[in-house]
Amino acid sequence: MPPDGAFHVDILARLGEAFRFDDREAARLPFEELTVSVATPAALYRMERDTVRLKDRADAAWLRERFDLEDE
Repeated sequence: MPPDGAFHVDILARLGEAFRFDDREAARLPFEELTVSVATPAALYRMERDTVRLKDRADAAWLRERFDLEDE
């Protein structure tokens, strides 16, 4: 959990044409009494960087800066 105690949960229900659930890059992390699968920052960046929605592109830019990600 982030230091300020706030976090966001996005549930992927549909990936569109570019990505498949079988191809996603995920990590298994403990969360309270559960172990959950989460997309890695690099995977989220790849999913959002080339979309048409401005919010997704802004999220991708934040992920790239925050996690020091490079384009492949």
